[in-house]
Amino acid sequence: MLGSASNLQAVVAATRAAGLPLIPGIFDSTGAGVMSGILGDPVTRAAHVKNIVDLVMAKGYDGIDIDYEVFAFDHPGEPWPAITPKWVAFVNELSAGLHAKGKLLSITVPPVWNNGLSGYTVYAQDQIAPVIDRLRLMVYDWSISAPGPISPMT
Repeated sequence: MLGSASNLQAVVAATRAAGLPLIPGIFDSTGAGVMSGILGDPVTRAAHVKNIVDLVMAKGYDGIDIDYEVFAFDHPGEPWPAITPKWVAFVNELSAGLHAKGKLLSITVPPVWNNGLSGYTVYAQDQIAPVIDRLRLMVYDWSISAPGPISPMT
């Protein structure tokens, strides 16, 4: 969790008081190969999906946003074409679990551009889009190693 429990409670209360949908995010901060391993094993993937659905239901959230940036970049020795099916299976299973409970699934991913020839293709946006409710694109990677603009003016 980023931030204190009291800050989380205050944000949850303010969001609910304003009548806004409450869709917190889960960020992958596991070590190299951990999340890819979880998503690649049908048993651990199912348990992970169940834990997320149970969390959403227990907390009364309207859904969840998944921001798993680490799993595809810190996996030793496994190329993106081998990782992508694990990701797609996870998103499909999580979507089914949440939708069965009337909850939303939002996915946050880095972009793909140049007609799909460049970018973070591991996230298979075209394959997950039909089963999710929101696709949030992280399009701020213009300056990543030093301060600068988040994108070009054009």
